[in-house]
Amino acid sequence: MKKTFPSKVDVWLVLLVALPLALALPGLVEDFSWAGLVVILFCYALIAVCMIPCNYMIDGNDLRIRCGFRSEHIDIGSISRIAKSSDLSSAPALSMRRLRIDYNKGIYTLVSPKAQAEFVELLCSINPNIECLK
Repeated sequence: MKKTFPSKVDVWLVLLVALPLALALPGLVEDFSWAGLVVILFCYALIAVCMIPCNYMIDGNDLRIRCGFRSEHIDIGSISRIAKSSDLSSAPALSMRRLRIDYNKGIYTLVSPKAQAEFVELLCSINPNIECLK
């Protein structure tokens, strides 16, 4: 059974990333430059490639995490703990409402599925040894 969970997206986080480039637009309109437009569009495209798509797929005993060109596979049997986190570390997550997934005795990743409760419930149904903390 495959189930895909899209990442929750924080609007303020998107604005934080997009706003600096948007602030350059009035100057570009006032003194138009094709080079300036190309640079701004290239930067937006680069940001999009790094963040889209961002989702988490549970396929059998495999958790596949994809965010842009970053891809990660975790054996669900190796997950020991899932806990809510507000860790600001770089992660394949488009929201600050994150879950920390500990696996392989000391490795962890941060995710932000839109349907967190359903995501955790499905993982725990596959591996009942997962410790779920709040």
